Amino acid sequence: DYNYMHELEVKVEMWEKEKEKIKKCLWWKDVVNGLANQNQPTTEDNAGNVNGANTQTAQTDTSPPATLNQDGKAWYIHPISMINYFKLSLQIITYHIYHDGRIERHVPEELLLESEKRYEYIYHDKNNNLHNIGIFNYREIKNNHLDNKKRYGDMKYIHLINLNEVTQEYSKLGLTYRFNVDSNEQERFYMNRDTLASFFGALFEVCFEDISCNGFSTKNGTAGNSVSHFNGYHGDFKYLRTDKILLKGESSSIDIRNKDIVNIFDAERQNQWNDALYKFGWTSMLGWSYTIDGVKKYPNHITTETEYHWQHLH
Repeated sequence: DYNYMHELEVKVEMWEKEKEKIKKCLWWKDVVNGLANQNQPTTEDNAGNVNGANTQTAQTDTSPPATLNQDGKAWYIHPISMINYFKLSLQIITYHIYHDGRIERHVPEELLLESEKRYEYIYHDKNNNLHNIGIFNYREIKNNHLDNKKRYGDMKYIHLINLNEVTQEYSKLGLTYRFNVDSNEQERFYMNRDTLASFFGALFEVCFEDISCNGFSTKNGTAGNSVSHFNGYHGDFKYLRTDKILLKGESSSIDIRNKDIVNIFDAERQNQWNDALYKFGWTSMLGWSYTIDGVKKYPNHITTETEYHWQHLH
């Protein structure tokens, strides 16, 4: 039928374009031949040798000319550079998350077929190291909340990513994080594509290994029993514990109203976590106060007590 033939023609055209890209990667033979020609003696060199000129030069700091074995084997290729070179052929929308709080979404002119409905996330640390967090599939839903674009996005369609399918544990080049998703009852496993980028930024900022998320949105962008968890923009986290245990399930949250929690609630690390979230764009947080040594305090970036938020940060 027509639709089938049209789909087939599109795939053939994409394959032809892919073959042209592959041809551009066949450069190694040119390198071998180019270096061989570069190191051939010139006419002037040969003339000097014939006339009995001294062809020995004084030793200098100049590096010897680049050469390759006759078989063309490469011995000194930088692995990271090669990875980055060939990654250029994988045209995919990529989030670049920087240690200073910046987040950029890079969109290529053309997406490869295997890159559709996927996003890549890369973190840039203060030492200019790149941390490839992963490539994750997204689910596209209709935005049913365009009447409140500030809170739920101004796009016609929203892209949600399942937190159970992203990298929940990471440890490389001195940076580490670990989190879980504790929302089995309501299945609020889905976070917005932009929110996920800022979440990764905050995780790398503090390098905590006990971040427990109580959920964001369902796969359809609905909020479960929340009044605000739509489109994966808003979610909850358990308050942090001094024992740094990553808990999950019933009764695993701390009630910071309880004055006896002084030895359980880790106010210092909680403030660090709140600061990290704020740095990467979480400018509106809801929570509760806590009392230590008779002094009432609020976690950083929380200015008032919001009902039902004594057990989690929103």
